[in-house]
Amino acid sequence: MIVDKNTTINEILHAYPEAMKFFNEKQMACGSCFAVKFDTLENGALMHGMEVSVLISQLEQFLQALPTRIASAQHKLARFALTSYLCLDEGLVSNSGWNE
Repeated sequence: MIVDKNTTINEILHAYPEAMKFFNEKQMACGSCFAVKFDTLENGALMHGMEVSVLISQLEQFLQALPTRIASAQHKLARFALTSYLCLDEGLVSNSGWNE
């Protein structure tokens, strides 16, 4: 997701729920504000006396420090593959599907 001054705070929180911590640390009560659904980063920065470019830079640094979702997805896929292999090895699954 590309974050710019026109990105709504709601879009960011939807894509990165962990970003709530970032906004809370900036004393931006985005979780309890009705305007979060339509306010952009630019409006949020202006309402809280911040420079939008600085806010975006800090947000991007915060988001880059988050664990990657790709790594998480790869971990889940590997765990699924191992579970499937173990089921096949135990005879719980045949090549055509679940044994009955």
